[in-house]
Amino acid sequence: MGYKFQNYCFDTKQEFLDYFAQSCFKQGGSGGLSSYFLTCSSNTDDVTIQAYAVSSGSPQTAFTYAPQLISCDSANSFADAVSFGWQLAAILAVAFGVRVIIKVLNQ
Repeated sequence: MGYKFQNYCFDTKQEFLDYFAQSCFKQGGSGGLSSYFLTCSSNTDDVTIQAYAVSSGSPQTAFTYAPQLISCDSANSFADAVSFGWQLAAILAVAFGVRVIIKVLNQ
C-alpha cells in the first residue's frame, strides 16, 4: 500500500511525510507584503510547522500536523500502464492489418 499526495504515490509513510514537508513552504500574513513565513520538517508520524516573523526572523510557536493519509496502490497503477500498453499495441496491429488488406485489394 502507498500514500497519495498531489497525484504522486509514495511507497512509505516517511517518503510521503518528507515530500509533504518539502512542499509546504508558505509566505503570508496581513502586515505589509508578508509578515511571516512557514517552514516544515517531517517526523515519524507527523509534520512540524514552524512560523517565523519576516521582520525580525523570530520563531513563533511551532505546532505539529498529521496530514490525512490517502491510500494508493502503486502496483495497480503499474498494472494499468501495462494494460494500456497492450491495448495500444493491439490497436496498432489491427490498424496495420487493415492497411495491408486495403493495399492488397487495391492492386
